[in-house]
Amino acid sequence: MKKLGPVIVCAVFCVAMHAQQAPVPLNSLVTFAVLGGSTVTSTGFTVLNGNLGLSPGSAVTGFPPGVVSPPYTTNIDNSTAVTAQADLTTAYNNAATPSRAGSPPITQVGDLGGLVLAPGLYVAPSTTMSVGVGETLTLNGTANSVWVFQVGSSLTVLGSVVLTGGAQASNVFWAVNQSATLGVGSVMVGTVMAGASISLGTGATLAGRALAKAAVTMQSNTISQPGAPITGGVPAALAVFCPVSTANVGTPYNSSLSATGGTPLITFSITGGTLPAGLALNPTTGAITGTPTTAGLDPFTANAADTALGAANASCHITVAPTFTLTCPSSSATAGTPYSSQLVAVGGTTPYTYSITVGALPPGLALTASSGAITGTPTTAGPDVFTAQAADSSAGLATQSCSLTTAALPPPTVPAPTSLSLVLIGLACAALYGWRERIMRLLGRS
Repeated sequence: MKKLGPVIVCAVFCVAMHAQQAPVPLNSLVTFAVLGGSTVTSTGFTVLNGNLGLSPGSAVTGFPPGVVSPPYTTNIDNSTAVTAQADLTTAYNNAATPSRAGSPPITQVGDLGGLVLAPGLYVAPSTTMSVGVGETLTLNGTANSVWVFQVGSSLTVLGSVVLTGGAQASNVFWAVNQSATLGVGSVMVGTVMAGASISLGTGATLAGRALAKAAVTMQSNTISQPGAPITGGVPAALAVFCPVSTANVGTPYNSSLSATGGTPLITFSITGGTLPAGLALNPTTGAITGTPTTAGLDPFTANAADTALGAANASCHITVAPTFTLTCPSSSATAGTPYSSQLVAVGGTTPYTYSITVGALPPGLALTASSGAITGTPTTAGPDVFTAQAADSSAGLATQSCSLTTAALPPPTVPAPTSLSLVLIGLACAALYGWRERIMRLLGRS
């Protein structure tokens, strides 16, 4: 029996050694930060530290002012994008395989906030996974550890997903059957592969990839691809990335420093210069939030440090534009008469996009979204109250309650007769009177 002891221990140990999940093969997707199928849309100054791709669609909007950081490129339905979509199908199918090789599946459905998960395969058949507002999901492991999440319907992250113990964003994979949503200011890690769409709220940060078969929608986000999956135990070099570089006085700002590589936990700091007045850094998450109070250019040095004493720096800046305001158009018009006026935005970061968010313009008038011009010929008299909005290119918004009163067209007037008309009328009357006298005399009447 004593001879069997080492054999049993070794057998158990060996099984454990081989029970780890294998990374999902990404192939050409390794260099991508964002890949869409139908559309890719960004509002504000989104920063992509990785390739941007779209196929088979052709509508990429918001770049610029969004930025694809060099040396990465934008690929719209070219051979690179077509190959990437094919590789996404392969990668998704691999990640979504029921009972994929490695550790046995663990059912984990609903809210994951507050959990600390070891490496493994986590499944939510036909249902959702989520992390709520203010909640944190912690993935604890080593540089070789792999997490694969199979989400039967939708994924919603409104809080934070963080790594500890040396775990790497490049080894975290989310296979989402339907759509994935990263909420405002959320912090997310891993490669997110969605069978439908992916939406990122304002200021959400992703150390990973947003890869969708349908649409990808962004709002002033930072997305940094973390490199190839790690299998050799040596993490990639620590790198830190700057936040969104534009803001407006008086408009809430929400962006984040992000980091890839290194040995988590990662902490963030500002080691040179300062953030704009009114903004503050969360050293744990890298979030930079607040409301800027002073216009100007603020350069600073962002630092990320890991638990293995590694450090990385980046030279960053945030330009704060003056207060963003909106002025209403002329408030009076006349039915049947051509009207031309304009919404006027001042401050913020050009270009602007104008819209009517509540109410409507008088019938016959139309707004040009790119210039704010309101033109046309009103057809109906009466007051019209509406809310006008201008959106700038750094996700700032200015609104104004406006009114436009259309007066009725006055009734047509009969012009007063001219002097000549009066003379002619008088002559005609005299002639008629003369003929009457003649006829009366002929009839023998006085």
